[in-house]
Amino acid sequence: MSNPPLSREDITNFLAECSAFSSLDHSQRLALARAAELSEIDPGEPVFQRDDPATHVFVVVSGVVEARATVSPRYLRGQIFGELDAIRDPEKGPFVRRAAVVALDSGATLVAFPFDAIYALRRELAAHWYEVVVAHYLHLNQIVPGGANRAFKAEVEMSDEE
Repeated sequence: MSNPPLSREDITNFLAECSAFSSLDHSQRLALARAAELSEIDPGEPVFQRDDPATHVFVVVSGVVEARATVSPRYLRGQIFGELDAIRDPEKGPFVRRAAVVALDSGATLVAFPFDAIYALRRELAAHWYEVVVAHYLHLNQIVPGGANRAFKAEVEMSDEE
């Protein structure tokens, strides 16, 4: 799989289209773009394996990737994965991945953001990501209505008080 490389400005503009980053202003998206790492993933190749260290948040630029878990969500262009590990308190780390993620038939191009870049914008992202993550969980039907939402919201509110 070979796509033309994306410039920092291309990544900045792409992030404006992604619901997880749409609340950021241009300068904040540019800061993330500067930290971005692009990856070309061949069909069937893992992005990461279960129990690998969790260090990055990923966004699909092209292609499709799929989590290999009990529920196997597919992630398409503009969708984020790995974000749940990034919203945890970094002092409680290190974290490991709960499921493997692999590229499907066409392969995939991903942009990865180190957790440090995400932590730098956590106040700006917290409220918006709460909505994104809850929608993600509701879509997968993996939460008890209200229970995980309250726990996650309490963690976000505590990080806002810092």
